[in-house]
Amino acid sequence: MKIFGDEWKGTPAGEDGEWVEAPVGAECVDCLKPVVEGQSGVILALLDVTREPGKEYTMEPKEQPYHRECFLESVFGPNFRGFITKGPE
Repeated sequence: MKIFGDEWKGTPAGEDGEWVEAPVGAECVDCLKPVVEGQSGVILALLDVTREPGKEYTMEPKEQPYHRECFLESVFGPNFRGFITKGPE
């Protein structure tokens, strides 16, 4: 997994991930908002599936960025975003 941004420092992902520059301007695959300078996130190789009428599907791996919060919410569920802003109750 490729990671970017300071929020990963000191975490297991920060120790094991491949550090890359933030893909500034690229859309997050989850929220569709662009990555801006200073944000943290991951880049995953996802399958880009296309099909032209009358033809077979094609599947190509394509690297897609996620904001850190969007990625963690996709793993831990929708209540995760509230946890990171409010803390445990």
